Amino acid sequence: MNKGLSGSLRLLAILSVLVLAALAILFVLDVIPREQFADAASKVFSLLGIAAVTVLAIGVLFKSNH
Repeated sequence: MNKGLSGSLRLLAILSVLVLAALAILFVLDVIPREQFADAASKVFSLLGIAAVTVLAIGVLFKSNH
């Protein structure tokens, strides 16, 4: 795997963990009700999945050009 792609995926993973930790903290402190937490969590997972696929696609396209 390309070094830049690996770094991008690592950065995406770090951001994912931080966002999920922030959501969990807000849930535990009852800032976010259970229904809203489930809705927000599913949206966050969807966005992270889209971002991961985008990074992979860009990496594949970049690698094929060089």
